[in-house]
Parts: sequence; structure tokens; C-alpha cells
Amino acid sequence: MFGKKNEEVLPDVKTDIWSCTNEDCNVWMRLGFSFDEQPKCPVCHAPMERDVKDLPEINLERK
Repeated sequence: MFGKKNEEVLPDVKTDIWSCTNEDCNVWMRLGFSFDEQPKCPVCHAPMERDVKDLPEINLERK
């Protein structure tokens, strides 16, 4: 009754991301979550580059 909820396990998929180019900064964001064509890191303001990361799949469609 008070146990963990049965949460759906989402599979990891190869996802396009923006990754900070500053070695001392590990900030990244999903490609679709940026409005800029070439974003700068929101933390250290260094340029970001496209990369790929295995992340849980998300579905942004509303039901």
C-alpha cells in the first residue's frame, strides 16, 4: 500500500544534444530544448557543439 509506484521504465535512445565546449563545464541540453541555432552555455557562456548521448526517451505529445 505504501510501496514504490510502478513507474514505467523508459528505454535509452541516441539523442542529439548540445554539449558545452569548456573542459571545466559539463553542461548539456537536448537539441530540441534550445531556441538558438548555435547556443552558448547557460552556465559559463562558452560555445556549445552538437553531440549525441544515450538518454531516456521522452514523449512531448499531450493526450
